[in-house]
Amino acid sequence: MKLAQNFYDIFYATTQKYHETDDVDAIVANPYEKGTIEHTMFAKNWIDAVQWHLEDIIRDPNIDPVAALALKRRIDRSNQDRTDMVEEIDTYFREKYSDVTPRPDATINTESPAWAQFSRLRFSIWLPRSAALTLRRNIRRNVRRSSIYCCSSRRILPLRSTLCLMISPRA
Repeated sequence: MKLAQNFYDIFYATTQKYHETDDVDAIVANPYEKGTIEHTMFAKNWIDAVQWHLEDIIRDPNIDPVAALALKRRIDRSNQDRTDMVEEIDTYFREKYSDVTPRPDATINTESPAWAQFSRLRFSIWLPRSAALTLRRNIRRNVRRSSIYCCSSRRILPLRSTLCLMISPRA
């Protein structure tokens, strides 16, 4: 569980770092050494945090069409950066577990290892954000409504530990 916990901690810290400014144009210094998986995880999560907020902005029904187009192009570039990082992370996992022989009855039941990691860990960070949004009054009604819907399940309470166990390889 150490690897997953490390990733979770990076994701959580990155999300907290974003909310220090709540600014999609903020520049952040990546605290991890360039070329490490931690550096890539931090950078990927920063892109996700910014992109969530860009997508909130572009959903504004009163957005200027010219601004919306520029924002859409920015989101497209961001998606390409995300995909490139996911491929880098997939390479990391492929190399890390290259000596593992899959069982003959093993099946692939999800995305690539990197997308699976991000989907589950990002979800664990996103839920508290959604819960916080349900309490804010200065947000658009559709954002609050979708946040309330996402936070209404009783199954999400022990999420962090469960997700870390789900994505960590068994010893």
